[in-house]
Amino acid sequence: MKKYIVSLIVILMTFGIGIYVYSSSVDNNHEYKDMSFEKYMEKLDGNQSFFLYVYRTGCPACEELEPTLNKVIKERNITIDSIEMSKNRNSHKDYFVEHNIDSTPMLIHYKNGKEDARLSNQIITEKKLNQFLNDHNDK
Repeated sequence: MKKYIVSLIVILMTFGIGIYVYSSSVDNNHEYKDMSFEKYMEKLDGNQSFFLYVYRTGCPACEELEPTLNKVIKERNITIDSIEMSKNRNSHKDYFVEHNIDSTPMLIHYKNGKEDARLSNQIITEKKLNQFLNDHNDK
């Protein structure tokens, strides 16, 4: 009977630790605004101007950029929309290939529904990020 109780306690503790680790790693505490592919297309079709952050969960460069991006968004009090590629890549692959949205992290500025500028394929520092936002601020 003691072995059964000890085994049950070990199993419950393992399960509890697993849930804690999982919930700690799935952190949605970011300043950018996740949106669906459909909402993204609505913004383009509506000729809106906006910044889009393209990222992928588990991407080391994205994880490295996130604190800087959060800081800049807070300091500037701006909105940056985002699309998480792991959720959207397969269902909209043709669109992403056609528009060369093929790496993460990537920051794209759209002006009147058309791509105006892109920051990608490089290490995005706070200085580069601020310069990009300054150069393409529609306000």
